[in-house]
Amino acid sequence: MIVSSGERWLSGSTIGGYLDGNLGGQPHARQAGETMRLEETMPGVEAAIRELLERRSAAMGAKDIEWLMSLYSNDIVYFDLVPPLRYVGSNALRERFLDWFPRWSGPIGQELGQLDVAAGDAVAAAWMLIRAHGALKTGANVDYWVRVSNAFRRSGDRWTITHEHVSLPVDMRSRTAVLDLTP
Repeated sequence: MIVSSGERWLSGSTIGGYLDGNLGGQPHARQAGETMRLEETMPGVEAAIRELLERRSAAMGAKDIEWLMSLYSNDIVYFDLVPPLRYVGSNALRERFLDWFPRWSGPIGQELGQLDVAAGDAVAAAWMLIRAHGALKTGANVDYWVRVSNAFRRSGDRWTITHEHVSLPVDMRSRTAVLDLTP
């Protein structure tokens, strides 16, 4: 099992590439839909999970539903900021994203921060902070950090997200989300 040390990792730094597990850590440009290699080393698995999360951020930013859904398993269980308590299955998650995307007037900013990954041969977990930012069609500007935890499963030669939990801290006295915290 590999656990990273909580370094800062920002979206956009390696989108479309990954570390191929060799000691030199040379990036390998990957085409859309290309899957990661099974012979990756554990540091390579961690890098592949990081790259998958960056692809998720890029797909959300572009509001590309097909690209985004290709990163999730069919049996995804998703805990979001908004009701219901959970979304189960890729169809439910697709509907959620298709409801959310049109609320933004432009790209949905998603920057990964303080990412930690624990990886095994067939399962992995990650926890991170994500800075969500952009403009809503209402004219409001969004800029706050959310907490996100993910579980991943490898099937054949590819990893998918099997669980995602997005949350905000809540001020229990006022019962409102706290949106002004930064890492």
